[in-house]
Amino acid sequence: DWKTKKVLTNTEYGLIFFVASLFTLNTVYAFYMMVELFVLRLRFICIYNVIWLLFLMNLIRCITLFLIGTNQLRKAPATVNDILIELPLFLYLTAFTVLVQQWARLN
Repeated sequence: DWKTKKVLTNTEYGLIFFVASLFTLNTVYAFYMMVELFVLRLRFICIYNVIWLLFLMNLIRCITLFLIGTNQLRKAPATVNDILIELPLFLYLTAFTVLVQQWARLN
């Protein structure tokens, strides 16, 4: 039964936690950038929205990877799994679309 067996090896769990920590560092840096832009009163520029979207994406990825590493997602409903996997991708593609839109405006 896959819900009770140990599916991943210790090395794979270590890799999951390593990637989760990288996403955590990226999330902290994005939060720092948002605070810096907020202090400089530049919160209405487009890059602030992109950083906000990427911050949310990284935060959800951190949570997802730490939940996978601690085997907490096995107990979660399928809807929660879908949201944790699909929402960051949607946020990333939205941020990319905003960047492409801003680039097109410059030309």
